[in-house]
Amino acid sequence: MNSFLYRGMNLNMFQECSGLLKPRGTESVADLYPSEYLFPSDRLFIGKHEKNAVDKHQNPNRYNEADFKDHSAYLSTTPLLNRAMHYATSGNKISGVVFVIDKNLLVQHHVIEYCVSEIATSITVPEDEEVLLLTKPLGSPLPDAVIMEIRYVHPNLCQ
Repeated sequence: MNSFLYRGMNLNMFQECSGLLKPRGTESVADLYPSEYLFPSDRLFIGKHEKNAVDKHQNPNRYNEADFKDHSAYLSTTPLLNRAMHYATSGNKISGVVFVIDKNLLVQHHVIEYCVSEIATSITVPEDEEVLLLTKPLGSPLPDAVIMEIRYVHPNLCQ
């Protein structure tokens, strides 16, 4: 089992974030309003719940709130280095960075890990094997102590 998670980011985003890996917002729970698409289940709950937010992060359009990711307290990561490199280079077009995150240190630093395939009712990009991270306090950057390395990657390395 891989003990690392990865997050790819293009250089512009990396510079805008001052090299910090932080979520866009502080929303960590979401309401479930039963509809023709969504019903309470072992994965979704009536009312405000973090598992609803994980599903909403993955499927914002089904909640009629497409902007949720702009306010989400969750950080998208993957256990697959090649997928992080894909995102860092915008599909092998530009240079970027990949954060290497030690999963074994997350709990110690108050970071909660959510495996999307175990929670979301539908997965938009299954090949990512996405894992969402939730920092405490909400919206705070991922602690430096869990980031083992920041690798600079270039398009020609991803072929």
